[in-house]
Amino acid sequence: MTRLRSLTATVLALLSTISCSTPIATGYLEHQGQLEAGQYLDGLWCSDLLASRSYSEVKITSIEARGIEDNRGVSAAEAVSWLRAHLLAAPEESTGGDVLLSFPGSGPSANLELAITEMTPGSVAARIWAGEFGAGHAYVQVEGRLTDAADGGVLCEFAQRTRASGAVGFRDLGGDSGPAMVKQMLAMVARALRSELIAKLGRPAA
Repeated sequence: MTRLRSLTATVLALLSTISCSTPIATGYLEHQGQLEAGQYLDGLWCSDLLASRSYSEVKITSIEARGIEDNRGVSAAEAVSWLRAHLLAAPEESTGGDVLLSFPGSGPSANLELAITEMTPGSVAARIWAGEFGAGHAYVQVEGRLTDAADGGVLCEFAQRTRASGAVGFRDLGGDSGPAMVKQMLAMVARALRSELIAKLGRPAA
């Protein structure tokens, strides 16, 4: 029985497909048209300022829900709270509070501004009956910018859009999986963002 439960859990995990999707333009980013694929993020633009300075910390200054409404089972405020929690879930790389990352040295600080610009848990019925054709999928898009804390110069802008199929409805057989998928997608975005920032900032400036 234990082996059967383990196998069932594994199958369901494999069927719960979460993947990246091309970011859509929302008007939030100034350099939307210049976004290119980053090492971890789907859309990334960086200015020359980023390579010329060694930053000692990155602080989250704001996370907002922009242009999205409360959805069934998950509110915009909950989504903002989940994203913040996922970003600050690795205390070994931060100093507490709203400091996301800290690096050796006494360099300047950078501020991180984020916005959840798309959030939908999708449709249970659509996933069950036509999920394999893309119906009812859950989506999340997070956009943001990194700026110099002292002079406000924009260091980089980014966008990450993630899609979850809910295993084309399999997860919904036990109830609406939309809110759980939104939370999982926000966790994926947080990991990608942290990894991208570490790759860009966790080294001496050129």
